[in-house]
Amino acid sequence: MSQEKTESKVLSGIEHVRLRPQMYAGDLNTPDHLLTEILDNSLDELVNGFASVVTVDIRPNGYAVLADNGRGIKVEPVLLPDGTTADSIIALTTQLFSSGKFDTDIYDISIGLHGVGLVVVNSLSLFLNVSVRDRVDKDIIHHYSFKEAEFISKETFSAKEHNIQWSTRIEFQVDPKYVTINTFTESEIKTRLNLVAAHYPTGNLFFGGVMIPKVSFVDYVRKILGVSEEADILSVSVQDGIEELIFFFTYDGDMVTPSLLGDINLDMCEGTYISIFTSLLTKKVKELGYDLTKNEILNHFRCYISGTIREPKFDNQIKTKMVKNLSKFVNTAGPSLINELDRFKSHFELIISAKNSSKAVKSLRRKSNRVSSENPLKDCLRTPGEILYILEGESAAGPLKDIRDIKTEAILPVTGKILNAVKHDLGKAVESKKMKFLLEALGVGKDNFRYEKIKIIADADPDGLHINILVALAIWRYAPKLIEDGRVSIILPPLYGVTEKKTKVFTPIYSLERLQQYDLDKYNSIRFKGLGEMNSDQLEAVIKLNTVEYVLEIPKSTEEQHLILECLTNTKLKRSICQKTERFGLDVFLSRHFADNV
Repeated sequence: MSQEKTESKVLSGIEHVRLRPQMYAGDLNTPDHLLTEILDNSLDELVNGFASVVTVDIRPNGYAVLADNGRGIKVEPVLLPDGTTADSIIALTTQLFSSGKFDTDIYDISIGLHGVGLVVVNSLSLFLNVSVRDRVDKDIIHHYSFKEAEFISKETFSAKEHNIQWSTRIEFQVDPKYVTINTFTESEIKTRLNLVAAHYPTGNLFFGGVMIPKVSFVDYVRKILGVSEEADILSVSVQDGIEELIFFFTYDGDMVTPSLLGDINLDMCEGTYISIFTSLLTKKVKELGYDLTKNEILNHFRCYISGTIREPKFDNQIKTKMVKNLSKFVNTAGPSLINELDRFKSHFELIISAKNSSKAVKSLRRKSNRVSSENPLKDCLRTPGEILYILEGESAAGPLKDIRDIKTEAILPVTGKILNAVKHDLGKAVESKKMKFLLEALGVGKDNFRYEKIKIIADADPDGLHINILVALAIWRYAPKLIEDGRVSIILPPLYGVTEKKTKVFTPIYSLERLQQYDLDKYNSIRFKGLGEMNSDQLEAVIKLNTVEYVLEIPKSTEEQHLILECLTNTKLKRSICQKTERFGLDVFLSRHFADNV
């Protein structure tokens, strides 16, 4: 009589681990997580004050040895689910869910949680050796050997005779058929040990016989977050008995990195506690009076969360997401958080300034390629044009219209002082009509600028120099690429001029010394008080024929830029200050020319 093949199969714990190893050990590209399972047990002894030394040694081909001087795994008979008894060490290495972690009186705080670590390592290893110090007779060492997850032997020997300092020693070699690369990642192990060394400075951790350096926890957080030494690392903590959350945070760097650094996980760990904290952060920033969105507040915000949580809950064995609800606990940090956030007022104000500037750019982009009807720009027929002349006063615009090429050259007259771009963001700038007209003319906020070159010309007096500076600053602040590409220049207006009596040819003169070289019997001399006094022929000679022109350059170093900003924003325009603008393309002669021509 034939027997039908059953569709169901009952597996032992070890068989199930081998059949579905990823369920218990996560990504098995490398054997790192298997080592972590064993390391967590030693760290439990350390963080609960039972051990002071933890050692880790790795060798090629998935071989590892870990030890600690804690209490040693307790050797005793344990009751199995089927009613029989077994040696505790044999049970812990062959029976799933057989850990002391399920007794909450064993540890106040536990890193390894699920009670499957030793079984998983034993199931996926070629061999496993477990050696533990007896808790009653400290001189006795119990040594257990397993091969391919099968118990082979148990023996005892004297700790004193072998000069043994540890209490628990685990030695194993991972079976290569369960991993892609059977090599431990040294950097990953060191990163974990460095974290523990920083968090528990009283412990001594060794990797490959070398002690892990001890650094302050704040310095460790600074390194992990990748922030500069100058950045303030602030902290807010909440505590309830043995449970504690510490939020280390700063505004620095380029992205948000919320992560749980905890006695529980000691690694990157997702969870609702992160969104709860960021929501609390947003709420408290708004309470300070800053109308910002959550994304805007998290811009450049970097946070590291250290958590000591009793009985946490994770969504899987590799503990990548904590699902325990910590909302009430996290929200108790509110009062302390708002006090610390007050330190970052300047940062929030900068975000609002950038936000306003962004709105202004969008506003400019929404406009057509032409400028507004009230803009005094005298545009050319082609777009893009070749030259935009920015000149002081309406009176000079008339003669310039007569000599320009209307197809390619445009004119923007500037009357009075425009807004100081150093003191105002783009959002404020577009509220000023004069600045708005300038930005429209340049094409700020559009895909391409409206003119190939920008030429600035103002009266040869301190007020003219000031206008040159303000226009140059505006272009530097809102359209720096024009200067970077060498497309912005200042045309120097003459102080004097001479006209030959016979030919009527006009020549601009830029100094009294130069004027005195002309024979006034043959030339008529002119003293200009402003561009408006020039006729079209004279202005053409200044702008197109005998031009003295200075192309603006942006200084390369930040120090030079700060120096120039200090100089160019000095409203008194003292000669000594003006001379320092040399690196901005306004050299000493140009500055003296304007400053002296009173």
